[in-house]
Amino acid sequence: MSQGDHATGIVLFAHGSSVEEANEGVRELANQVQALGVYRYVRAAFLDLAHPDLAEAVAQAGEAGFPHIIVIPY
Repeated sequence: MSQGDHATGIVLFAHGSSVEEANEGVRELANQVQALGVYRYVRAAFLDLAHPDLAEAVAQAGEAGFPHIIVIPY
């Protein structure tokens, strides 16, 4: 496992569902990835039917002080 990059935020980008439990599963995965400690900021974002959307999630990462953001399709 690498040392990680503490200046990079990760956004897991999922489609989104009208079933909130499905959306919560993506958020939980983001929490688990963050708990590994390689990246300090890992959040979920959604294309449709859930929040935050991608633009909102990227803005939140920037506001949190992460100048580099990697968006990973889920």
